Amino acid sequence: MATHLHNLVGDEPSSPGLMRGDNTFGFARSSTVEWLAQCGETAFDSCTPFFKAVKRGSPGAVTCVLVIIFCVLFVGQMIVKDERVDIKHLIPPGALCANQKDMYDDETKICQLRNKFAYAYLLGHSWAMCAPNMPGAKALRVGEDQFGNFWYGTEKRDEIRSFYATCVPTCADDADIYDDTQDACTVSKQLAIVYLAGGGDFCAKGTPGAKAIRSQSKAVGDGNYWYRPEMASRVKPFYASCHSKCARGDRAVDATHCKVDNADALAYLQSEQMLRSVGIKPEDTTGEGGATCDDRSPGRNAITGDSTGNGRQATTTFWYHSSKGAAVESWYSSCVVGPVAEIHG
Repeated sequence: MATHLHNLVGDEPSSPGLMRGDNTFGFARSSTVEWLAQCGETAFDSCTPFFKAVKRGSPGAVTCVLVIIFCVLFVGQMIVKDERVDIKHLIPPGALCANQKDMYDDETKICQLRNKFAYAYLLGHSWAMCAPNMPGAKALRVGEDQFGNFWYGTEKRDEIRSFYATCVPTCADDADIYDDTQDACTVSKQLAIVYLAGGGDFCAKGTPGAKAIRSQSKAVGDGNYWYRPEMASRVKPFYASCHSKCARGDRAVDATHCKVDNADALAYLQSEQMLRSVGIKPEDTTGEGGATCDDRSPGRNAITGDSTGNGRQATTTFWYHSSKGAAVESWYSSCVVGPVAEIHG
């Protein structure tokens, strides 16, 4: 069979893929076309006397032209037939193959692999893993053709099915989780999430990994950040470019700590501290004591206050570890300014 696999494992352009965008298969172009083109060029360059004979109506030259036309039409018919034969013979497998995604060739009576995780694994891509040395894997490797397709006999379907069951995608980070309903991995890295939301410049700009995440997230459209597992090799460098630092507008007080300078956050923290000093819980108030922020946020929990002085002369400095900069900046975005708080009870 002259079947190519296109765009299954687009993560690495050197590999063939499974399907084209128009859901058709590509096939190797016959070398006959190139031979005819070369003959035509040679005829124009070297056969001027022959064409003059045709122009004069020489019986031998005319007969030769008719023979050439017949050959061209015959070869063209064979090329068209060859281009269509594989699509015609590949049919849904029923119960003959390992699963319903694989295709059955009703001429050769064998099945073609269509499991993209198994396919990526057999091609050596890092974003898919399968159990090594299984009988199904060995059968598929033996059945690889010159175009990168993997074939197996129907008697091997149980072995292939068992092999498929071990194949899973690997995401860019151990904390990222693959969701088979979305066919995508979730982004769990806090620095990356804040950067992608436009909340800080914690990561490198314009990376292929960030573009892959934005593209898939837009396609899913649920407000979370996603990427296809075959993009993991691009997402990993993007993650590696993300580094902890102070939230936007804050400044470092030493090599590892940052001082809270955000006006709304400071208003909330100072109000919260004042209420607690007189025995009132901030959650027992309505409205805002100058500002209200989400007190359950990890960013709020990362902030510590150090007081100096006594009485009215006391001042408090709020700070956090720079590794929490992204979480703190995310917390800042929850702060809103409003009227003075009202106390219940």
